[in-house]
Amino acid sequence: MVAGEWVRVKDEGLARLDRLESYPSFYDRAIVSDTANGLRGWVYCMARRKVDGYERVESGDWVAYQANRLVARR
Repeated sequence: MVAGEWVRVKDEGLARLDRLESYPSFYDRAIVSDTANGLRGWVYCMARRKVDGYERVESGDWVAYQANRLVARR
């Protein structure tokens, strides 16, 4: 499971998000279904070849993971 948010965009909005996420040079895109909310759409995901050797975010929530790391450093 991965924590995230759904945003409805038109083609130009998707193109802007692609630039923001450096797709396809940094992130890949995949279509997923959110069965809990009845939604289907694109998500940005990092290719496995780019994450090998990095710590896994077990919770799937990057924002909470980063917040916990900052607290632990204090």
